[in-house]
Amino acid sequence: MSVDGTEFKITEPSPFNPVWFSHKFQGPGLRYELGIAIQTGWICWLAGPFPPGEFNDQEIFKLGLMNYLSPGEKVEVDDGYRGPIPIRPKSDFGGNDEWMKMKAEACARHKTVNRNLKEFGILGSRFHHSRHKHHLVVFAVTAIRQSEILDSRATYQIEYNIRRNQEIAM
Repeated sequence: MSVDGTEFKITEPSPFNPVWFSHKFQGPGLRYELGIAIQTGWICWLAGPFPPGEFNDQEIFKLGLMNYLSPGEKVEVDDGYRGPIPIRPKSDFGGNDEWMKMKAEACARHKTVNRNLKEFGILGSRFHHSRHKHHLVVFAVTAIRQSEILDSRATYQIEYNIRRNQEIAM
């Protein structure tokens, strides 16, 4: 599976606390971790919310998904993850061009799914409701997007794109 974090804007909690500060938005936000199956494109993991000033992607991974992986199992991640954890960074492709292309496709598809979540107006702009209700909206929108993926409407298959690129090269 590919794993990456995504952030959403929220209104400034009162009293002010720097743990809610997102460097991505230069303001308050909430962070979630999203896992997408490489073979099917299905959303198979969602964890959060986490305050972005306290938890980076790697810390969230260590707290959650890492504990559910089988021995020897790894996940595909971007270069924001480091250290002795069960990951394969995007930059690690072993010199194989096809492997590198597949990793790039998995990363692009993941970013597409992240963007699709934010296309819902309530998540695409600053969330003006209680931050304690934010996860309910994120989980509901994720379920809607997953149903679209099951209907082959929200994302694309990586294997299809690689096969198509191989046919073009021939």
